[in-house]
Amino acid sequence: MKNLFLSAAALMCGTVMFAQSNNSTVDQVGNGNSSGVSQTGMVNNSDVDQWGDLNTSDVMQDGDANYSDVDSLGDGNEASTSQLGDGNVAQIHQGYGAATGDNDGNDASIDQNGNGNWGHIDQYGDAGGSDNNASSIDQVGDYNYADNYQIGDGNGSTVEQDGMYNGAFVYQVGDANLSNVWQTGDDNYSVISQSGDGNWGQNEQIGDDNDLLTNFANTGEGGLLAGASSGIGLIK
Repeated sequence: MKNLFLSAAALMCGTVMFAQSNNSTVDQVGNGNSSGVSQTGMVNNSDVDQWGDLNTSDVMQDGDANYSDVDSLGDGNEASTSQLGDGNVAQIHQGYGAATGDNDGNDASIDQNGNGNWGHIDQYGDAGGSDNNASSIDQVGDYNYADNYQIGDGNGSTVEQDGMYNGAFVYQVGDANLSNVWQTGDDNYSVISQSGDGNWGQNEQIGDDNDLLTNFANTGEGGLLAGASSGIGLIK
């Protein structure tokens, strides 16, 4: 009976230690902010900072050694992270580090299913702040990389990758720019760089070992469409 009691106690202790292997930090300053964090597995870390009013964040991690970092500066921003697998990293910064302007009404989401994926979103402020931007990253597979970087107002960016060792980089500076990246396969690399207003870019690659670059520059204001590009890569 004594051995049975000690075995049960050891099991309970191990369960507690397992449950405590995850770490979550939430720090909110302002009014009406809300944050939800759910972590299942071991050695997961989540860090959420929200400065302003009416910001919301939702973090879900299922697996081992995943890391999520959500930062918001301004009002009415929304951020969500969902990671399934091991060793994934997701970072969302909306106005974090902005020098002079807060950022309001931005929406960002990162969804990663697999192992060793890395997703990063920056929607930073210029002198007047960056408002009403939307950015999403959806990655399925292993060791994929995606970076969405937007400065200005009313920009939208979507990255979807399915496979292994794919990389996507989106850089947009200005207002009302739109970009879409779709990659299916392995070892694909895509870049969209847009400066000015009203640009639209689309990169699509199917297969392996493809590279595609879309670069638009429109220094005028109020342009409806500065350029568009769509490419389908072939298997090498």
